[in-house]
Amino acid sequence: MGQDPSPETSVRTLTDNKAEKPDPVLFLLHGRGGSGKTTLARYMIERAEQAGRPIIKGDLDRNNSTLAHYFKNEILQPATATDGDVEDCFQAVIGQQIETRQSAVVDFGGGDLTLRNIAFKVSLVDLCADCGIRPVLVHTLAPDRDHLTGLMALEKDGLFAPEATILALNGALIRNGQSQVRAFEDEIISHPDFKKALKRDARAVLLPILSNIHRLERDRLGFIQATKSTTLGPMDRHIVRRWLERMQEELSSVQDWLP
Repeated sequence: MGQDPSPETSVRTLTDNKAEKPDPVLFLLHGRGGSGKTTLARYMIERAEQAGRPIIKGDLDRNNSTLAHYFKNEILQPATATDGDVEDCFQAVIGQQIETRQSAVVDFGGGDLTLRNIAFKVSLVDLCADCGIRPVLVHTLAPDRDHLTGLMALEKDGLFAPEATILALNGALIRNGQSQVRAFEDEIISHPDFKKALKRDARAVLLPILSNIHRLERDRLGFIQATKSTTLGPMDRHIVRRWLERMQEELSSVQDWLP
């Protein structure tokens, strides 16, 4: 049998050689519950911090604050689940960005209307420009047309449609027996609103499946941590390493938008 690859292999998959962006990124994850927002948020945070870029972390999920379980005292959370407190926490994230010039990753709850509600009050794109921050909006999508509701609501009349918009097709949400291409083509890619977003230069990416993610969640393991964990077997560690490599490959088309 071959030797289990070294942990350094996975560490390299999260790093990159790009120079620090002149403006910090406000990386916003938006979508329905269970669409992969928190997993992608965790990946982005680990990726940036492994490369030496500190990240402000916002868990604005008022019903299921999973992100906070992984980063505990490092995270900004609303004081209560009220709309006002969630909006205040969002403002606090931006305030820290202005003060520190660091990028931020913000995980919203499934179907949360905070971004829409704020966008009715103020142009978020203009607000970020005034603050010297680059907004990046990620819509996490399953192969189900109902998942386009949030995208359609924010894209309508340019309510909040920043230049840097990522349409993240989550391969983990495909039903058994379906091909990735067919599943998303029938339900998402062929939809007029998805096509309209692409036409204005939003970018689509396919998120690969991490088949053993339940083992990481059970032990609250980070992705890099999992590649070294003695609580996982060599096959599980290999699966995580390969997933990290595939994530880097799939996200290469949006590399210039990432924190």
